[in-house]
Amino acid sequence: MTAWRYAAVVAIIGVALLVTVFFRGFFEVNAFLLLFPAILLSAWIGGAGTGLLATFLSALFLATGALVGVSLLPPEGGSNVVRIALFVGVGALLSGVTANLRAAREQAREHARALEESEGRLRTALGALPMGVWFADEQGRIDFVNEAGRRIWGLERGQHRGLEPSGDIKAWWLDSGKLIAPEEWALTRAIRHRETSLDEEIRIQAFDGTQKIIRNSAVPVLAPDGRLLGAVIVNEDITERIRTERA
Repeated sequence: MTAWRYAAVVAIIGVALLVTVFFRGFFEVNAFLLLFPAILLSAWIGGAGTGLLATFLSALFLATGALVGVSLLPPEGGSNVVRIALFVGVGALLSGVTANLRAAREQAREHARALEESEGRLRTALGALPMGVWFADEQGRIDFVNEAGRRIWGLERGQHRGLEPSGDIKAWWLDSGKLIAPEEWALTRAIRHRETSLDEEIRIQAFDGTQKIIRNSAVPVLAPDGRLLGAVIVNEDITERIRTERA
């Protein structure tokens, strides 16, 4: 625990006690009204340790305040011992609960940060691949494509979002020359039938008007419980290789 947290706890409890003493000069104020929130705040700042420190300082003042002429408890000595003991117990409980909530929040932040870093590394790695890699959601809508994929299909950055096989995307089976219907696309079959398609050779008309020959694959992505999460599509531009073979 750093020094500033100790200082903050002392300041918080001091302010809570001063405010309580001030208002008790005008009307009856429960001594615990501000002390419990002060303990909660102290525990949130530094964890269970600072919460317990705040509880101890508060209990110490409650027990010894009468010695300096500032008593926040009724004059009945015997019952006040019980009150202080209960106060310490509740303060310790609040400190523990608040510290656990704070730790859970910090852990969630750390997990989110790690996930963001991992996603960044994945995107960097995918961006360096020479093959086009696409991610589609469970409805078959494209929500990610790497740089190679955009280059193969002649797409502008961001143009891929929501893209799905339709009459606007033209491609033909390489062996037969037949136009590929929307329901025949590897992605469509992966989403609708959870079918894996590998190395299908097709001729496409890219969005920039050029025609290319690609090797197209699509694999459905399933959760451990079998639920469909989406699909991964991989494109490889084999235009030059096919032209060389046919030359």
